[in-house]
Amino acid sequence: MQTKTCKKCKTPKPKNDYYSRGIKRSTELEAVCKECRLKRSKLNYDGRKIERPCRECSTIFLPSGNYKFCSSVCQQKYADKISAKWSKDNPKRVKYLQKRWRKLKPEQALIRYRRHRLKTKYGLTLETFDALFASQNRRCALCNINTCRQWNIDHDHKCCSTTKTCGKCIRGILCNNCNTMLGHAHDSIDILKLGIKYLNKFSEKVV
Repeated sequence: MQTKTCKKCKTPKPKNDYYSRGIKRSTELEAVCKECRLKRSKLNYDGRKIERPCRECSTIFLPSGNYKFCSSVCQQKYADKISAKWSKDNPKRVKYLQKRWRKLKPEQALIRYRRHRLKTKYGLTLETFDALFASQNRRCALCNINTCRQWNIDHDHKCCSTTKTCGKCIRGILCNNCNTMLGHAHDSIDILKLGIKYLNKFSEKVV
C-alpha cells in the first residue's frame, strides 16, 4: 500500500487518508492528512467564537457568522474604502476597465450615466424622473410638445443659482427651446410679459 507523510503530524499514512487538491488536480493529494485538516478547521471555527473588534468601526462584538465585521453595513463600508484606495492607486487601470465596460455594455453604461447625472446634478433617481415625466404625459410642461431632441429639468434659480440643485426646487421637465427661453429671460415674469406685448404689437399690424 502506498503511503504519504503528513506535513503536520509527520506520520506516514495511506493515500486514502488525504483529500485530493480539487477537480482540476484530482490526481494530486493535499500535504496535510484528513485528521489534521479537521483539527485545524475545528480550531479555526472555535477561534471565531470569541469577542473581537470590528475591522471597520472597532466595536467589540461576538461573531455569529461574519467574524471580521459587526454588521453588513461595516463590511460594505470597508469594501468601498478598499475599492476607493485601489482606484486611487491605479487610475490608468480604472480608466481602461471603465472604457472596456462601456464598450461591452453600452446600454447599461448609458443608464448608469443617466442615474449618476440625475443624482449628482438634481438629487433625483431615475425612477423619480420617469414618474415626473409620466405625470406630464411625457410632454413639455410649457409648450406641450412630445418630440424633443433634449429634455431639460427646470428648477427655481432663486433657490439654487448654480447648475446643481437641492432637488426640492424642481418645477418640471421642459423641451430645449422652452428651457433656453426661460434661461435667457432669467425667469423674469416682467421680461416675459414684455415679450408677449411685443409680439402682440406686431401681430396686430400683420392682421
